[in-house]
Amino acid sequence: LPKDLPAWARTIFLATLLRVFGMYVIGDLHGRGFDFLKRRAHKWYFRRSINAFSAIRVLSPKIAERIRDAGFHNKIVPIDNGIIAPSYVKVRTSSFEQPLQLLYLGAISESKGFLRVLVLLKALHRLDVRFSLNVVGEWVSDQFHAQAIQFINDNQLAHSISFLGVKLESEKWKILWKSHLLLHFTDWDGQPMTIIEAMAAGVPAVATPVGAIDEMIEHNVNGFLIDRIDQAVHIITELLAGQMDYDAISTSARQTFERRFTV
Repeated sequence: LPKDLPAWARTIFLATLLRVFGMYVIGDLHGRGFDFLKRRAHKWYFRRSINAFSAIRVLSPKIAERIRDAGFHNKIVPIDNGIIAPSYVKVRTSSFEQPLQLLYLGAISESKGFLRVLVLLKALHRLDVRFSLNVVGEWVSDQFHAQAIQFINDNQLAHSISFLGVKLESEKWKILWKSHLLLHFTDWDGQPMTIIEAMAAGVPAVATPVGAIDEMIEHNVNGFLIDRIDQAVHIITELLAGQMDYDAISTSARQTFERRFTV
C-alpha cells in the first residue's frame, strides 16, 4: 500500500474495480501508516476508500490499532517481517569491552537519526570511551552529507568513524558479527529490517520507540529503548561497568529473532 496520496488514489481505483468483479483484495502495509493523513479532507477520503480492501496485513498490533482508528473496518492481520540469517551467527560469543564496535545501518539522513548518533559519539569521546563506528549505507543528500561531516570535523570524530557504503549479504553479516551495538535513533519507522538483522547476529539495538520498534525491543532484555541521547550514554557506561549483563541481552536478542523474525 503506497504512502502518498496520488499513488493511493490509483491503488484504490484498482482495488474498487477488482471488488466490482467479485475479487477479494488484500493490502500489505510495510510501514507504520500513511504520510498524507494530515489534512481533514485527506482523512475523509481515506476513511471512505480504505475499506475497498477486504483485509490488510500490517507489521504489528500497534500499527493495526492505528489503521483501525483511521477508519478501516475489515480484517487486519499482523505478520512480522522475516529474514534468512547465516547459520554461523547462532554460535556468536561476545564481550562488551573497549574499544566498542558501534554500528549504524541504513540510509544516512537526519530523519533516520544520524546526527543524534554523532551527538552520542561526541559525549562518549568526552568521557574518554574508546570506540569505533561503522556506517553502512548511502547519504540521502549532499547537503546533509556536508552538515554531518562538518560536525564530525568540529568534534574530532573522523578517526573513529568508517563510512563503508552499501554492503550486502556476507559482507554485511561480517560487519554485524563484529559489532557490539546497533544505533537506530530514527524519527519514524515501521518494523526495521536493520534491527531484525542485528538481532539475528546477537547484536542488541539502542533505538527510539517509534513505529513497531517498542514491540520488537523489550528494554534491558533484548535491547534498549531511548528518548534522549543521555539515556544512550548511561546505557553504554552501565554496560562497560558490568552493571548489566551484555551477554544475556545479546542472547535474548538472538532468541527474539528465532522466535519471531525468521522466514
